[in-house]
Amino acid sequence: MNRLNRAVFTEWQRGFCVSLVLLVLTLFLIQSSRISSLLFSLSPETSLFLKTLLLVMPAWLTVCIPLAHIFASLTLVLRYRREGEIRAMQTLGMGVTRLLKPLTALGLLAAVATAFLSLIIEPYSKAEANRLVYEMAAVAAEGRIITGEIVQLTPDLTLYVQRRDGDRLENVFLAQNKKSGGERVLW
Repeated sequence: MNRLNRAVFTEWQRGFCVSLVLLVLTLFLIQSSRISSLLFSLSPETSLFLKTLLLVMPAWLTVCIPLAHIFASLTLVLRYRREGEIRAMQTLGMGVTRLLKPLTALGLLAAVATAFLSLIIEPYSKAEANRLVYEMAAVAAEGRIITGEIVQLTPDLTLYVQRRDGDRLENVFLAQNKKSGGERVLW
């Protein structure tokens, strides 16, 4: 690996890491209130909240990795242009394509990482997160079921059970209130 490739990689790596951290933190701040309100209404355990956040992370990374690569590449090229590095390369007989070769290779690496995350890791983590939320909801609902009374499980989920025989529930009514003002009967 020659000096130019090494310099491009070092500069790109710094910009990529900073961009990736900022993008993930932004997504975390946007999504954390929604996730925390759901999880803490089901179970107050912090470990389950952190586990669910880790399971959601691959979905966030599939969005953040390509964006971080674009931000890092643009800042690198603009910095090289501003500081006259591209003109110096052209004076030495190197074209701009020489600069783009390592960026293209790093872009392919980012694309492979994104494909791996979205095709292999993300489906597993989504299924595991759904299973975890379902288990927490089942445990939370189990303790809150009162036969013959309407129970508000979450702010938008209402349950009514007429009779309970051990693990068997009879005449169950489950409704989800929509944000648009309507209601959807689930069961």
